[in-house]
Amino acid sequence: MSKKPIPFKDLKKLGERLKLIRENSGFKTQKAIAQVLGVTHVSVGNWENGKDEPPLGYLAYWADKFQSSLNWLIMGQEVAISEREATVAQREAEVAKREADVAKREAAIIEELKKHDLNISAVQDVLGVELEKE
Repeated sequence: MSKKPIPFKDLKKLGERLKLIRENSGFKTQKAIAQVLGVTHVSVGNWENGKDEPPLGYLAYWADKFQSSLNWLIMGQEVAISEREATVAQREAEVAKREADVAKREAAIIEELKKHDLNISAVQDVLGVELEKE
């Protein structure tokens, strides 16, 4: 007894997402995307119209090629790309702030070291920085 694949819950919505990605990626026609995927425009049309279930390999390629996620493509669930980009930007800002804080602390330490009668070249070697000479 061979197992049948589990059909997508809603092929129509899957097709709508495929069409949305295609159009947002600059492919005005099904024929244009079909050439990239190596399938017929009829296949693409059937997928986009919810008449046929696209093979998983094509869905994975579609998601990867057009910077979407397979989870969103198949299930319609996940954070939108713009939200992910906002999260990445927020994390980059946090990292930049931490780096600035570290630089301030390093500058404060260097200033404190300058106040003491130390061998400046030895301190520079240990810290791996060049201290400003007064």
